[in-house]
Formats: sequence, C-alpha cells, structure tokens
Amino acid sequence: MITGLGLSIAETNLVGNKEARLKNSAEELESMFIYYMLKEMHQDIKDPFFSSTQQKMYQDMQDVQVSRVLAKKSPFGLAKMVYDKFKSRV
Repeated sequence: MITGLGLSIAETNLVGNKEARLKNSAEELESMFIYYMLKEMHQDIKDPFFSSTQQKMYQDMQDVQVSRVLAKKSPFGLAKMVYDKFKSRV
C-alpha cells in the first residue's frame, strides 16, 4: 500500500517510531541534565543528621525520579530544543 506521501505504511510507521525514539532520547538527556544538577546541589548541603550512606543512596534514588518527572512535565525546554534541532534529520 502507498500512502499519500509515496511512503508505504511500514515506512510511515518507521518514521513515526524514529520520531518517538528521538523525543524519548531528548527527554532522557534532559532528565540526566536535571539529575546532575540536583546531585551537585545536594553535595553542597552539609547536614550531620543526614550524612549516612543510606541517606545518600535514598537521596540519589529520589533525585533520579524527580529528574525524570521534571523532564517530562517541566518547562526546562532542553528536550524540546534537542528534539526540534534533530527532528529534520529523522
């Protein structure tokens, strides 16, 4: 079958998958950026009551989750900028 653009349905789905993968990758990049930003901010906090290894591990896990949520729902804009930049190459 041929679609209106001269691409087969399989090719159209492939382009859609590439765009979805690009968007996902851009969000992951933004998530990693936010994670490292949060990690650096927490290193500057010196609190003797919360300096155990377990607390640091918990804080690290929390930073990972917060960075993922912020990358999906926040107006940082890094993911959108990366997506827009590379969208034409997909």
